[in-house]
Amino acid sequence: MFYNDVEKRVVCVFEGGPYLQGMPGCLHGGAIATMIDATVGTSAMIAEGIVMTANLNINFKRPVPLCSVVLINSQLDKIEGRKLFISCNVQSVDEKTLYTEATSLFIKLDPEKQV
Repeated sequence: MFYNDVEKRVVCVFEGGPYLQGMPGCLHGGAIATMIDATVGTSAMIAEGIVMTANLNINFKRPVPLCSVVLINSQLDKIEGRKLFISCNVQSVDEKTLYTEATSLFIKLDPEKQV
């Protein structure tokens, strides 16, 4: 994962191998969801420290070919109090194919309180 402080962006370069197959020849949607959560979560943690996912909404546009390299781009859209709104997309390395779009809501936690 790479972080751009100026743009408040995290980019993850990811290749899902053969053990992450869902439909034959395609990456499992759960693997994509996990990587999206990890990428947007990293954006949230960099921005505000200890956070927890409150909502993750994923729209799968087209299947990701198994063993292909993709870019997972996340962008901190806004902060309202303890709420962090982060958007994300998964696309081909050449940025010509959009595979997935997602929005998320993270909540900043108080490190003094137990979850």
